[in-house]
Amino acid sequence: MKVYTNILILYFIMSSVQSQNWSMTIVAEDEQQIGSSDYIILEMCNQCNDGFHFGEDEYDLPTPPDYYTDIAFTNFEWIGTFDNNGNECVNPEFYIDKKSFHDPGDLLVWNVGGFSNLNNDSTDIELSWTSEELSDQYEIFIYIGDTGYDMRSQSNLMISQDELSVLYIPETNSFTPNIQILVGGCASEGTTTYYYDNDNDGYGGTLENPQEFCAGFEPVGWVNNNEDVNDNFYCEENIIDLCNVCNGSDECLDCNSIPWGDAEVDDCGECSGGTTNHVANSDMDCTETCYGNAEIDDCGECSGGTANHIANSDMDCTETCYGNAEIDDCGICDDFNQSCLDEIFLDGPENINAYINNNLIELQWDQINYPENEAILGFNIYRNEEYLISTTQEEYIFNEFDGGEFCVSAFDQYNNESNLNCSIATDLQDFCWILDHGLNLISYPTLPLDVSLNNIFSSLSESIVGIISEGDAASLLPNGIWVGSLTAIENHRGYWVKLDLGDPFASQEYCVTGYPVPSNLEYNLSEGANLISYLGEHDELIINALNEYNDNFIAIIGAASAAYNSPLESNWVGSLTHLKKGEGYWVIVNDNFNFYWGP
Repeated sequence: MKVYTNILILYFIMSSVQSQNWSMTIVAEDEQQIGSSDYIILEMCNQCNDGFHFGEDEYDLPTPPDYYTDIAFTNFEWIGTFDNNGNECVNPEFYIDKKSFHDPGDLLVWNVGGFSNLNNDSTDIELSWTSEELSDQYEIFIYIGDTGYDMRSQSNLMISQDELSVLYIPETNSFTPNIQILVGGCASEGTTTYYYDNDNDGYGGTLENPQEFCAGFEPVGWVNNNEDVNDNFYCEENIIDLCNVCNGSDECLDCNSIPWGDAEVDDCGECSGGTTNHVANSDMDCTETCYGNAEIDDCGECSGGTANHIANSDMDCTETCYGNAEIDDCGICDDFNQSCLDEIFLDGPENINAYINNNLIELQWDQINYPENEAILGFNIYRNEEYLISTTQEEYIFNEFDGGEFCVSAFDQYNNESNLNCSIATDLQDFCWILDHGLNLISYPTLPLDVSLNNIFSSLSESIVGIISEGDAASLLPNGIWVGSLTAIENHRGYWVKLDLGDPFASQEYCVTGYPVPSNLEYNLSEGANLISYLGEHDELIINALNEYNDNFIAIIGAASAAYNSPLESNWVGSLTHLKKGEGYWVIVNDNFNFYWGP
């Protein structure tokens, strides 16, 4: 009779509660009352809908033109949904949001967001509220972030402008409100997950769908755990073995944990037979060792495991057991790479640069096919072509010497070694040009380690228009960004540099601080025209600068002068007689070949 009376009392309370409407109004206004205030209204009513319903849920009002504080209910999940009258939700922000009356055991949530347009970002926002009477069974809390405030015991609070904001989560393409209004029997602490207890043993089943209820308001037969090992089998201790015996000890299981199975443990301790898909004693190797990994190799030897023999180690590259031939990196048996040394090393390390950096030598070089060609194991570093000072696998090294000539060679696994290529250690130096308005044809005898266009032309950023080289070009946009296929300066190329000095007769000094480019820099020239740098002696006669390559050159063209290699005169003729360091030249050659300036 007591249970029946309680049900009647609960029914009477719920009928009384649900026979009326309840609403709360929340006002947002800056503490200095500089801008316009705003308000929202949340409500519970008999015939209201929890989801979107046009006319029942009212879109947020427009913001005023001057300073203001805006507040709204944010229902981003409603966008694109339709109410039962066919109206589509097109705006996630509402100033009125109504929901139906629920049992206090249900927790209702209103998401809130906003924005302030004030002349001071540090001005706080006051949230104040008034509401109609509501049964004490319903807790009413406002959460700012993770902090909750009882809206029954206070009628206002202060928040920062940032706390109004709704956070966007790009990883999930969703919005997370910072402010929430919670109404229900557990608004102060949130709901609890409950599971249906089918066999009434106090343990919830793992297969039933969980439901969320406020603690103390859960229906009969629901518990706050899903620990039942079998919700269709009553066992007060909740210990049911695999043989379906309460408090049993799995006595019917075979070694594969199959009830009443016929699998057994073999001589190696493995569960075999039955449903195991394992053959008894199949884990014995050729030495009759359990779990061993010895096997018979192609030479008939029991190898690996405890056999102390490496499989096929008695077979050489001719597939002869007990032979001694092996395949080298050239793919030839027992030739020690001798047939392909040129393919392995090519010309050896190139573009060797030795920089004096803080009393240390920073040595850099390029090996064109390294590390792709695995035959090259590393590099030997020599000082003055004589003393081996280091061996490394990297294409750079620091050492304690403060000067001298440094040479690099590549080596393979058979200690074959490429030719030495060398560079004299240099310190930072300045090189300067006098550039005219318009086009200037130059090259770079010195370069810093950072050869990007932004760095190289930083001193010309106000006057440079663009730069052109053989097959590449770049322009400087008004916003200071370089565009084009040319992105960095190279020491072997010549460049047309275009300046806009505002006066066709004006000129400007241009200097670059860097390390001297090695005078033995190699050029890979192609038949026809090549735009290259000049790194020989300054103001050198053309025939001296070309030296042994003189007959390969047809013509040389500078910015405002040119010379032709006349076969009739056996000499160079034209207005260009001497080559100057720091200038670029178009050279026309009669073949493809590698070239060096000077002797």
